[in-house]
Amino acid sequence: MNKKMSINPQDFFDSLTRNAIDFLKKSVGELDNSPKYSVIHFCSAIELFLKARLLVEHWSLIITKPENANLSKFKAGDFHSVSMQEAINRLKNISGEKIGNKAKTKFEIVRNHRNKLIHFFHEKYIVKPDDTTLEEVVPEQYSAWFYLHSLLTFEWKSVFKDYLEEIEELNHLMHRHQDYLCAIFEELKPEIEKEKSNGIQYESCYFCSFDAAKVDDSDDPLFSCTCRVCNMHSNFLVVACPECSTDIQVKDLGHGECEKCGFVSDLNFLLDKLGPYEDPKEEPVIAYCGYCEYTATPTAIPFNLGYLCLNCLELHGEPENCEWCNELVAGMDMDGSYLSGCVLCDGHGDWD
Repeated sequence: MNKKMSINPQDFFDSLTRNAIDFLKKSVGELDNSPKYSVIHFCSAIELFLKARLLVEHWSLIITKPENANLSKFKAGDFHSVSMQEAINRLKNISGEKIGNKAKTKFEIVRNHRNKLIHFFHEKYIVKPDDTTLEEVVPEQYSAWFYLHSLLTFEWKSVFKDYLEEIEELNHLMHRHQDYLCAIFEELKPEIEKEKSNGIQYESCYFCSFDAAKVDDSDDPLFSCTCRVCNMHSNFLVVACPECSTDIQVKDLGHGECEKCGFVSDLNFLLDKLGPYEDPKEEPVIAYCGYCEYTATPTAIPFNLGYLCLNCLELHGEPENCEWCNELVAGMDMDGSYLSGCVLCDGHGDWD
């Protein structure tokens, strides 16, 4: 009698996770002399971590066509696995694990760089890579790791709990990138100081901490800056402290701390201070944000000719009502939402 074929999901999860860790270690080691392969292996590490998280739901989900999943072929490694984008979509639609748009953007930059190296060519690698190549690769990997590390140690902490020590070792290795970023900053520092003396505003970067985030746009109380070291873009608010009137710089999630009295702002504080008071007789003017997908309360307020989300500080055009649940949502295309829904519902398709 044939024994019933079975699978131990933990074994495959462990295999994928260890493979991801190995690829990331290899990527860091190749950065100096083989940045091309560093990019390829770094991207593979991201994909493997995503697939490991997806496999926790069910092993068939990491196969391109789950409906054709074959256990014996899976155990033999004879299958086509999902792409990075497919893994992200399935994590959201099946597992309810939403990866933020900022993280997705950084992952996609690495993926596109990898794809160009594998499927076509990259002009910077035709000859021996120089410092300008590293100046492109390092910020890409640094910013992508910023978001991946957050997923592994915060949102997915319980899933990767057995690997947290190794993940922190990886984080220590990735901080080697800080040496490259420091070198970039030192090279830019004279130019930055000159621009400061000419009245151009710079802030400390939220991501790499260097005083190299150039304020390139302002619309009081909203300011936008781009770091010249790690290339990360961010918005911030400047609001008066309710306790001592000192200006507070507020990053995303509504967090900001007064340097004078220690008052700490939060999302509720911002909504009370900047959000319009709603007349119950009128249509609601505060919308949900389709970009950060925060659903505890509406966070997008009217701002100039569009809307500003006070949670993620992203600017949007005019919001629209979901065709199924009628909620007001900014930063999301509502065409077809009757069937597909919005950040608050799954539409008529789920009802069926």
